[in-house]
Amino acid sequence: MYIFLECDIGYYGYNCTETCGHCVDEAECSPVDGTCSTGCSARYFGQLCKTECKSGTYGLKCNETCGHCSDLLYCSHVNGSCLTGCKPGYEGDRCQQICKFGFYGIGCLQECSSFCKTSRDCDHVSGVCRHGCRNGWEGDDCFDVSNINEDGEESESKFHGFVAAFCVSLGLNCILIAIFVVKRLRRASPGVAKDQVKKEKYKGDNDVSKEASNETSYQELGEINKSETYESCQ
Repeated sequence: MYIFLECDIGYYGYNCTETCGHCVDEAECSPVDGTCSTGCSARYFGQLCKTECKSGTYGLKCNETCGHCSDLLYCSHVNGSCLTGCKPGYEGDRCQQICKFGFYGIGCLQECSSFCKTSRDCDHVSGVCRHGCRNGWEGDDCFDVSNINEDGEESESKFHGFVAAFCVSLGLNCILIAIFVVKRLRRASPGVAKDQVKKEKYKGDNDVSKEASNETSYQELGEINKSETYESCQ
């Protein structure tokens, strides 16, 4: 026959030699078998509340998952806080929040590049620009000057210079041709005028000759008529 003594708080078993586990309320530890009627404190689980949570878990019954601690062995089994800090890209006591927009890395202290295609839009862990770089920049974090782009810009600049020079040259040639044509026309104008004068003079001479010829014909006809009239009178 066993006689159970009234054990002090925190003890149970035969002659009260066993220590209670991590009960929520130590006064609720059974003096007979040590079970916790109100459950276990954070960090522990099991009937006797003596088993610690597995690595990466915490809280009541160890049903909470630790955040992105730099070392899960140092995740508090009580409240889930990361005792050694967070992995890159996360912040907060429990390391469950990602970095704010525009920041990345350990402690979210590094700023994303403003030369990302969308300014400062980068991966919160690595800092890599999500949509690539703006023109003139390269590299994962878009902090390097792009040599390819410089060569492209230089070639484009040379091409534009060539086109501009060609257009200027073409314009000057058109102007010179126009000046040449105008001069030729001016030189040819006096000759044309002389030819016109000659034609007008020739036309006038012809008209005078025709008038003189007509007058001669009229005179001859008059003489003929006079002779015929004289003969008829006789």
